[in-house]
Parts: sequence; C-alpha cells; structure tokens
Amino acid sequence: MKDILLSKKPKILSRKRYKFEYKIQLPASKDTVFPLLCPTREYEWFSGWECTIIYSDSGYAENNCLFFIEKNGNKKFYQVINYEPNEFIEFFCFSEKIATFRFKLSLENNSNNGCELFIKYNVTSLSDIGDIAIEKDIPNQLLNNVKHLEKDLIFWLLNGKKIA
Repeated sequence: MKDILLSKKPKILSRKRYKFEYKIQLPASKDTVFPLLCPTREYEWFSGWECTIIYSDSGYAENNCLFFIEKNGNKKFYQVINYEPNEFIEFFCFSEKIATFRFKLSLENNSNNGCELFIKYNVTSLSDIGDIAIEKDIPNQLLNNVKHLEKDLIFWLLNGKKIA
C-alpha cells in the first residue's frame, strides 16, 4: 500500500485477537436445523438461554436483527450482519470494555441425512481487560459454549424437547 503523507494519523492499538473454529455433526438436515439458530427459537432447545430483542421486523432472526443477553450485570449486544436462510447466519457481538466477537454459523448437508454445523469466531480485544480475557478466559468460554450448544441441539433434534 502506498504511504500517504498525512498531518495526523490514527493511533493503532494492535489489541489481541483470537480465532476459534468448531464443527458439529447433527442428526437432521440443514432445513430443519437452520430455523433453530435464532434468538427466539433458541428458547425451545437451548437450556439457560435468555435474550432481549431490540429490533426485528419478524420477531425472529433476519438481517439486522438486534438483541442482547445479560449475564452477571454484563450486556453483550448482537446484530445479525449476514443472513442466508438454510445456509448461514453471521453475527457481530459487542461486549463493552472487553471484546468484539464476529461469528458465523454455517450448515452443509451430509450423506447421512444430517448436516454439519460449522462455527467460526473471530474475537478482538478492546482493552487491557480484553487482552487478559483472550489469554485466559475466552478460549475456554467459547469451547464450553459450543459444547453446550452441541449437547442441547442434538438432544432436541433426537427427542423433540429441551434437556430438563
């Protein structure tokens, strides 16, 4: 890139970044699974799920749907930034003073009449606290979250009900 002479340049922080990928084999087609990847529909199958929808034309996941979750007094805001029904949904999440999370859930049918759910996270620290979280907490939190999602979603797909 050509160096441009400017009288003032932005400060560059170069905060920590963490990338995480996970794949889940599911016993249902992507047409069955995709509608469940929605903040409203997650109440049906994801134990412990609670959110507040700030904006959605339909009340369900769609482009520009905006919602938040709150745990231990901390709010995480989520916006759907890419949405292709039965293919993928992508979110941008903002956790104040800690990090931003960009994550994508995409589905592909497999030869076993099921599908594979691919989960990709890109986490960027916003502060010293965020740097420490990426070093110590976030990798384990993401792994625990996707394992919880995997367990609950497979149970619902096989039994038609939420884990009690």
